[in-house]
Amino acid sequence: ALYRVEDLHLLGSLSVGGSGPRGALDGATPVAFSPDSRTLAVGDRFGAVQLFDAGSQQPLGEPIRTGEKVVVALAFSGDGRSLAAMSNANNVNGAFVIDVESREVTALDPPVPLALAATFRPDGEELIVTSGVGGGARYPIVDGRVGRGEPLTIAGALPEVPAFSPDGSLLAIGRTDGTLSFHEPTTLDQIGGSVPVSSGIIASMRWRADGKLITLQDINADNFLVDVDQRARIGDALPGSPSGLFGVSDFAPDGLALVLPGPQGTTAWDLDVATWPAKACAIAGRDLTSDEWETYFSSSGTQQPTCPGL
Repeated sequence: ALYRVEDLHLLGSLSVGGSGPRGALDGATPVAFSPDSRTLAVGDRFGAVQLFDAGSQQPLGEPIRTGEKVVVALAFSGDGRSLAAMSNANNVNGAFVIDVESREVTALDPPVPLALAATFRPDGEELIVTSGVGGGARYPIVDGRVGRGEPLTIAGALPEVPAFSPDGSLLAIGRTDGTLSFHEPTTLDQIGGSVPVSSGIIASMRWRADGKLITLQDINADNFLVDVDQRARIGDALPGSPSGLFGVSDFAPDGLALVLPGPQGTTAWDLDVATWPAKACAIAGRDLTSDEWETYFSSSGTQQPTCPGL
């Protein structure tokens, strides 16, 4: 389903292989916008990727076949020339790169079985792909062509999902032990200690555009926020949908909302702290009592109205 951001007006529904159930570990239908937002890629459960004109919602040519297995994740390169397509059901090679202009599909070498996630370095010189069973590979990119790669080797628990920061200064890796680590993007040297996030495998990850926050989802479909500067998890888990894994949580374009799946549908969680007092007043329907002020705000001095008009 395609919605307009400002008012969540439903613009239409797109399909590649027709409606039907996806497997329990296939997650939601994967989608990815090109960097210029003009092209929308959608993967289906039969191994096909369809490109659409984001404005008209019309298909751009026929579906592109990557194999016979379900597509679970898509990622555009920074220049929009390449599109990585992952399949966690292909136990031989689940990672492919599509040349958007020629529509040529290339299987990565070495192969990544049960591929789960992919991330292009913002400078366009590297692609990293990880497997659903842990581990992965990194591939050089020269003039838009992906070359022969090498195993992704880092100390500690196996990598599960990778994501370069928007400015390319950090590589974040979610691991099979539920921790998040940060690395220098070229040497892969770890920077600081790992951040404990979950008791389960990290299944998906997204950076906020300003590079200050990361949203992660574990294999139990619980969602977490991590403060990048503080290298710390923020608060408790936000509940997700038991049937929705792999790349279904993300930040709004302005970074002021976190979009998450839930048992009753997708919800947007407000991250704009400036709006919270007014919303709290509307929910409470009253001002603070003197006891509440004394308990929580006594260091601020004499009690002042916190909910004007109530």
